[in-house]
Amino acid sequence: MDPKRWAEQEFGDVDLGDARLEARLVQMAVRVAESSGGTVAAVFRVPAERQAAYDLLSNPRMDWDMVGDAS
Repeated sequence: MDPKRWAEQEFGDVDLGDARLEARLVQMAVRVAESSGGTVAAVFRVPAERQAAYDLLSNPRMDWDMVGDAS
C-alpha cells in the first residue's frame, strides 16, 4: 500500500476539531512512512516541514489518545 493511502486510512477520520491539524497529521504520517529515518530532523529535511512537525507535536490542542485510537 502506498504511504498516502495508508496515512489517509489510518488517520483520515481523526476529528481533532481543526481541519489544519488533521491535514498536518496525515501529511506527517505520509512523510514518516516514506522515510527510513527515525527522528523528526531525519524525516523532515525541509526546514519549514520540520518546524511544522515540531509545532504539531508540541501543540496542546492535539489529542494524542484520539490519534492512537485511529484506524
